[in-house]
Amino acid sequence: MNTFLNSISIVMSLMLLASCSDDGSSAPTSGNNPTSGNDAIIADYTYSDTKGDNPPTLNNTDKASVIDFYNNFYNAGANSENPPLRDSSKCDPNKLSDKIQKNTLNRVNFYRKMVGFDGGIEFKAEYNMKAHKAALIMAANNALTHYPPASYTCYSADGANGASHSNLASGSMNTFAVDGYILDNGAGNQAVGHRRWILSSTASIMGHGALFIPSKDALYVVGTTGGVKSTAQPDFIAWPPAGYLPRPLALNWMGSPSLQRWSFGKPGVDFSTATVAMTKDGAGAVTANIVSSTDNGYGDNTLVWEINDISGEYKDDDRYNIIINGVSGGPYNYWVEIADVN
Repeated sequence: MNTFLNSISIVMSLMLLASCSDDGSSAPTSGNNPTSGNDAIIADYTYSDTKGDNPPTLNNTDKASVIDFYNNFYNAGANSENPPLRDSSKCDPNKLSDKIQKNTLNRVNFYRKMVGFDGGIEFKAEYNMKAHKAALIMAANNALTHYPPASYTCYSADGANGASHSNLASGSMNTFAVDGYILDNGAGNQAVGHRRWILSSTASIMGHGALFIPSKDALYVVGTTGGVKSTAQPDFIAWPPAGYLPRPLALNWMGSPSLQRWSFGKPGVDFSTATVAMTKDGAGAVTANIVSSTDNGYGDNTLVWEINDISGEYKDDDRYNIIINGVSGGPYNYWVEIADVN
């Protein structure tokens, strides 16, 4: 069953980032610790880097290869545990298990491999820490903001930095949150910024943190340094990607179509005059409405369009043909075919 949750609430990461001042907090001690403002004492842990599994070989134009990749890498990375509960009395986020971090990282690399990168993203300890403290702020205040005020419970400078550099989700965590970032439904997400940060052509290092009850997730994606850029660079960055698409990725957890927004990105390209035409084999033209073409600053420049009515879409063997015109190097022609994974 697919894991997308349409009710996920997600805030888009911003390119212009607020600077944060140090709050002078130190490791907690036992007793009644202050939990708000610049006096908050945040429990500290030793964070470590996270390395994922090497993604299997993938040929997007080979249906069997795509199905095998989905079943053996996407499904194998599903979380079987929740993050630990937050200790609200001490601003203690608890620590995510290595398994949760690795599964979440594998999910990021699954999507990157699907669009043509080598899937070599790693999580860096510093960014894991900042993302985790950002998720703590969101959970402690049941909020979702890139710029938490210093008056917030469990505020820290590291957490504020994490909030301003991360994709944020409420109501979902870990691998499920990554699915939601890629889907990028909801009002205000027409530019699919979460998707674009994860699928950025220059990404190499990220970080992740999450808390349970209330469920909050932070994926640190902006302004990271270090790591090795993908040696595989696709000609364009499309979601859904050219080739076969595992059908569950177009459906919600109830099995209904949920993939509303399609995107086509290419570094540095001007999409302001771009057009998109879609057809479906056996059905003719598909109405595609462009909803974002000049919203630059979220990863790579990207054209985004929506299908008017998806209620009857995404059946097994449905093939969509896409033509992008009005851009340098174009036209770009590719197809996407839905593949049942059972």
